[in-house]
Amino acid sequence: MGLVIYLTVAKKIIHSRFDKLVPVGFICLVGVVGFICLNSNLFYKPKTVALAQNKKSMSPLGDLTPFINIAEDSLKLVEANDLSRARIRIKDLEIAWDEADAKLRPMNTDVWASVDLSIDKVLTKLRVNKPDKGACMVALKAFIEKSKEFSK
Repeated sequence: MGLVIYLTVAKKIIHSRFDKLVPVGFICLVGVVGFICLNSNLFYKPKTVALAQNKKSMSPLGDLTPFINIAEDSLKLVEANDLSRARIRIKDLEIAWDEADAKLRPMNTDVWASVDLSIDKVLTKLRVNKPDKGACMVALKAFIEKSKEFSK
């Protein structure tokens, strides 16, 4: 259809001094129409919308129990003033979280980022030269609470 229009227009003005502008104008027109079509709802897919709504009804990140369990173990160690073992145990949380990254992040990037930041705070508090027991407990409790909120 576009070719027919192009040839019709080109034939009428082929002898004019604007004959080099016609192909450029036609290409621009096709580009604009293509852009509008791709960015409109012409390619609306109900299945995509249904999947997105289904995801929203589920938990943002699924089951975070394994991460919560590691944090609770670490919290018990901190409460017992065994900060060196808590530092070792929290490494398990970091490894497990990193391994689950590819699965969890796409589920809900905003929630994932929030939980990830919480983990970073815990890691920072436990990895300083002289960890503060109170600060470690606060960070661990905050992570546990946030994880429970977004789990299941």
